[in-house]
Amino acid sequence: MLAPYFLRHARRRAGLTQRELATRAGVPQSYIARVESGRVDPSVSTLANLLRACEMQLGISPGSGESLDSTMLDRYIKMAPADRLHALHEEAGSLPTPPSEQS
Repeated sequence: MLAPYFLRHARRRAGLTQRELATRAGVPQSYIARVESGRVDPSVSTLANLLRACEMQLGISPGSGESLDSTMLDRYIKMAPADRLHALHEEAGSLPTPPSEQS
């Protein structure tokens, strides 16, 4: 179940509290807390709506083993190379640790 990690990362990246996200998404704050704690596993459409409220997209691509986030790609292409490297370095440091790698 990766929804808690995706949602928490998206919310923090957007600079939102659980209450602010709940207001944007039209759900109770307690629902956001239950998703982030792993007590509720939202449907794909619900997770997509919550991520959209964080100004992110949930994408599904063919099973080629490779994926592409065109939103991020477009943003990075518009940056100067030095700014792009700095932004990528910052983003890599803020990625959530998958459950299988946590101790």
